[in-house]
Amino acid sequence: MRSMFKVVTYLVAVSGCSSRAPTENVAVTSAQVITVANSVLTRDESNARTAQYIAETTLTPSNVGASTFGRLYSRTVDGRIYAQPLYVENLTIGGTTKNVVYVATATNNLYAFDADATSTSPDAGVIWQRSGTNRLGTPALTQHGAFGSNVTPYMGIVGTPVIDPASSPPTMYLVTMEELTGPTSFLYHLRAIDITTGNDVSGKPPLTIAHSEFGITFDASYEIQRAGFCC
Repeated sequence: MRSMFKVVTYLVAVSGCSSRAPTENVAVTSAQVITVANSVLTRDESNARTAQYIAETTLTPSNVGASTFGRLYSRTVDGRIYAQPLYVENLTIGGTTKNVVYVATATNNLYAFDADATSTSPDAGVIWQRSGTNRLGTPALTQHGAFGSNVTPYMGIVGTPVIDPASSPPTMYLVTMEELTGPTSFLYHLRAIDITTGNDVSGKPPLTIAHSEFGITFDASYEIQRAGFCC
């Protein structure tokens, strides 16, 4: 059964722009500059996981209210969202500079949305997507593993990915949980995704996560991803 969930975007409406002021740029290629200070590249803003944005200059108690702050639109995705959506500003895609929101789901689907798309249609603003037959592997049914009941009904991309804007191409790293031939066959894959196209980065095929230490072998059927990658 297809499970549909919505991504909701909130932005301040008082100045017609984002609340973040640029403070730092990183040159990715000669044609591309990503504003790192305005981007959210990992879970909770930084490796410290504080979820703080201490350079805030626009949002204040006086301008965040029912008349100035609220939902701009929602977008429909296939699957539950456990990973935090990420945001990249000033990304060049197809010769056009865009602000992009990335959403990964527990059904191993991955979406890139134009953050500035104005249409309220749930299916609008899709730049690219890895879904359907092109998703990142078949997700595991939670009931087939020993994962517990915190993540249901599928176990796919659960941990928040991390984005490296300085690589060429700009790359997202994420982990997928995949069910292979039956209820006892599971794999975790570390994947590198080109955030401008959604394709796997050339020369970086999916890496199977497997390890043995002190006589103990990693068993994917018992393991759940951490909440987020470090960058």
